[in-house]
Amino acid sequence: MTIDDNTKICDLGCGHAFNSRNSPNYYGVDISDFIINKNKTVFPNSNFICSSIDNLSVIYDIDFDYVICSDVLEHIPPVEVDNVLNEISKLKSRYFYLGISCRDSFWRDANGGEFTFNHYET
Repeated sequence: MTIDDNTKICDLGCGHAFNSRNSPNYYGVDISDFIINKNKTVFPNSNFICSSIDNLSVIYDIDFDYVICSDVLEHIPPVEVDNVLNEISKLKSRYFYLGISCRDSFWRDANGGEFTFNHYET
């Protein structure tokens, strides 16, 4: 399958939206409202949704060509992995790409600890 401007992509944990081509068919999902608002300014034609990866109900009804989740799942606490994978499996997509980093995270929280899923909770 060729990726072009008509390809509908969902990028879970999109961060700075490196996969966006400022396309109306790009959907970036991130838990950080700061990064979502920044991405909306930088990529005004793309779609950005502030949501946690453990509750993706806001996008259940969208048909995607690709769901991407890269360098995100390694930050999920082991007790939450089943729930998160179950949420991802509820999405409608032809293809799923789940990339999991096997190295130590270089992201650190305010106390110098590893930056994990739990640090996002409000």
